[in-house]
Amino acid sequence: MKKYALLIISFMPFMAQAAGGVWNATPVKRLEWFTNKPKMPPLNSPYQFARKTTDELNNGTSSIMALIYEQGETNNTVYPWPFYLQLDTSHDYGHAVGITSRLYNRGDGWSVAQHSEGISYGTGDTIGFNAEMSPMATSDARIIGINLNARDGYGDEHPGKWSNTAVNIQSEPGGGWAEGVRFDDGSNMWAGLHWAPDAYGTFGIKMDSRHLIVGLDTGATPTAIRMKAGSKVCLESTDAICIKYDAKAQKIYFLNGKAKLGHLNTNVQSDKCLNC
Repeated sequence: MKKYALLIISFMPFMAQAAGGVWNATPVKRLEWFTNKPKMPPLNSPYQFARKTTDELNNGTSSIMALIYEQGETNNTVYPWPFYLQLDTSHDYGHAVGITSRLYNRGDGWSVAQHSEGISYGTGDTIGFNAEMSPMATSDARIIGINLNARDGYGDEHPGKWSNTAVNIQSEPGGGWAEGVRFDDGSNMWAGLHWAPDAYGTFGIKMDSRHLIVGLDTGATPTAIRMKAGSKVCLESTDAICIKYDAKAQKIYFLNGKAKLGHLNTNVQSDKCLNC
C-alpha cells in the first residue's frame, strides 16, 4: 500500500500538468522543470522539459538540452547529423511545421529566434543555413526557399506596426562579405529580383551609401537595362529633369516637369550628330 501511495504522490506534478489541457487529460510521459516551473504553453508534447530562472551567472549561457557530436578525421564518406527531425504529412487544412521556434523579447537585449554559427577551419564550404527544395513530378505547389512574413501583431494583439528589415546583412570591423547576394555558377532563374504586379512599395532598389564606387554595374549583358515605354528616367531627386519615350509618337522626350524641352524622333531612319 505504501508503494502505491508513493507512486501516486510522485506522479501528482504530471497529473496536474495534464489536467491543464496539455495532453487531453492524459498524463504526459515525462515532464520535468529545472529550478522553478515556468508558465507552460498549451502543448500536447508527450516529453516536456522546462526551466525558469531569474539569477544566472554573469555573462554566461543558460540552456535546457545540448547535443554534442564530434566527428574525427576519416577517409570514408560520412554525413554527421547530430539532430534529425522528419515530418511526413498529407493534411489539407491547417499548416505543418518541422521545427517551430517562438521568441518573446521583453527586454532591451539582443535576441534571435534561430541562431546559427558556422566556424570554418578547413577548405570546405561552410553554410550557416541551407534549404534544398525538391518539387516532385506530381506537385503543382508553389515552392519557396525562404519565406518572410511581416505579421500585424501576434494572436489577439494587433499593433499595426511595420517590421523593419526583411533581410539584414552585417559585418564586424575587419570582416566583410565579398558579395552580398550571389547567384552562383550554374544557377538558373527567370528573374533574379521580381516584384509581383500587385506588390506595393516606394523604391524597388534604393542605394543611400556615400561609399559605393559604382551604384549599378550590369556587365556584358545583351540588354543592360530595359523599361516599358511611358516610364521616366530622372536625373535628379525631384523627378523634374527626366527622359521618357512615347511609343505611340515614337519620340524620346526631354522633360522639365511637364514641360517638353525637346525630343528625338525615333522613326526617322538617319544618323544625326547631336553635338556638332
